[in-house]
Amino acid sequence: MTPSEALQLVSSRLGKPTVDRTDAVVAEIEHLQMRSPDSSVIGMLPGLLEAFDDLTLAEFAGATRAYGRRMLNEADAMDEIARSLN
Repeated sequence: MTPSEALQLVSSRLGKPTVDRTDAVVAEIEHLQMRSPDSSVIGMLPGLLEAFDDLTLAEFAGATRAYGRRMLNEADAMDEIARSLN
């Protein structure tokens, strides 16, 4: 499955899930990122669908936002450490 096909499939699932799996989806994004560091989050979507076959668009969007926030927080923390060392 290509990322485009995966996005089309996920986009057809507009309903909001009954269980919040954001942390689990973010953990899977991080796992996939370690296996393929040059891949974009959208490029990881087929792998996410393998792990979460009923992934909805709302879950995917929420998890990518949470993943982005986590990455920004880590970058800010590293900047703060670098500033304190100088």
